[in-house]
Amino acid sequence: LLGALGVARGGREGQEILTAIAVRKAEALVPIKEMLRSGTLWEKLAAVKLLGVSPWPETYEELLHLALDSKEHILARQGALLALGALGNKAAGEDLVDMLGDESLSPAIQLPAISALARIGYVEAVDSLRALTTNGNRQVSLFAWRALQELGQAADRDSLLPILDDEDYVMRGDACGALALVAGDAIVLRLRQIEEQDENQAVRQEAHQALIRRALHGRSPSEKSVLLQGELEKAEFFTQTWILRSLLEEGGEAGRAAVEAMAEKGDRMAERAGTYLLWNAARQPI
Repeated sequence: LLGALGVARGGREGQEILTAIAVRKAEALVPIKEMLRSGTLWEKLAAVKLLGVSPWPETYEELLHLALDSKEHILARQGALLALGALGNKAAGEDLVDMLGDESLSPAIQLPAISALARIGYVEAVDSLRALTTNGNRQVSLFAWRALQELGQAADRDSLLPILDDEDYVMRGDACGALALVAGDAIVLRLRQIEEQDENQAVRQEAHQALIRRALHGRSPSEKSVLLQGELEKAEFFTQTWILRSLLEEGGEAGRAAVEAMAEKGDRMAERAGTYLLWNAARQPI
C-alpha cells in the first residue's frame, strides 16, 4: 500500500489507498516515520500526502524536522508544513516563526508555513505575520493578512479590496480568503457578487467558503454544525469536501454525528463522509 501511494495519480484510487493505510495505522506507523526520516523524495511525498489528510500525532517530530531542513526538496517541505498545520500542534509555532525570519526563504515555503501557523492557532506569531503583510511578494502578503484574521487580528480592508479585481485569478481567490472575517456589509456584498459572477470556478469557490467562514465566526460547535449542513447541498464538489472536514473539525459532537449519518445513506456523499471519518479516526494516538 505504501509503495502504491507513491505512484498513485490521485482520484478514487489515491483516496482508497490513503483510507486503507489509515485503517492500518498500527502497521504503517513505523514505516511512515522511516520514510519521513530517510526515504527517497517520492517516499517522503507519499508520507506527507497521507499525513496531510489523516494527521498522526506520533509523526510530529519527523514532520517538523522535514519542514525545517533547508536541504530537503521544496515539495517535501511544503507537504510537511501542510501536515503540521493539519496536526494542530502549537509546539511547532516557535520553530516556524524562526524559519519565517529568514529573509532568503522561498515564498514556496513561506506560504505553507504561514498557513500552518494560522491552523495551529499560534497567536504568538502575530508580530512576525504583521511584518510579512508588507512583503514584496503579494501572495505572501495576502497569506499573512489571512493568517492574522484567523488569529483574531484586524486586517487592512482598503489594501485588500482592490485585489478582488486583480487580473490574476489566484490573487482574487486569496483576497477572498483574506477578507473572509473583515467586518462590513460591503464586504459581504462583494463576496456574494464574486461567488455568483467571477469567471473562474476556483475564485467562486473561495468566495463561497469565505462567506461560510463569516457565518461560522464566533458561533458554538452545535451552531456551526447546523450552518455547515445547510450549505452542503448547494455547494460545489470541492467546497463540499471542505464542509465535511469542517464539520468534523469545528462541529463538535453534532458535526461528527451529522457526518456519520451521511455515511449511512449509500450515495456519493456517503462515500466521502465515510472516508473522512476513517481518516479522522486515525488522528487518535496509538
